[in-house]
Amino acid sequence: DDDHGDAVQITVDAPAQSRTIHSTSDTDWMYFHGAAGLYYTITADGSGDIIFISLYGGGDFDEAIDYGWIGYPISFSCGETGDYYLEITSWDSYVGEYSIQVGEE
Repeated sequence: DDDHGDAVQITVDAPAQSRTIHSTSDTDWMYFHGAAGLYYTITADGSGDIIFISLYGGGDFDEAIDYGWIGYPISFSCGETGDYYLEITSWDSYVGEYSIQVGEE
């Protein structure tokens, strides 16, 4: 899951997924299906500001819709129905475990 083409699905309102950043160059990709007009919150948990989250949608991977990290969730209104992608990268040379969850508000 080091590329958006290999992203694994994360289910909205499911329990948080446990994941691992294995090296400072490791990237985790996941996606969820969003429905137009609904609000979603992406939250992460772990030790300090260890990961950086980028949210992409509409097939555009050049410019993120929003950013977040541990303690700073992403909340957004879904403008169109489709798949939304999360890119998780190391922050400040962190390597280790984290959990992530997508919730519908």
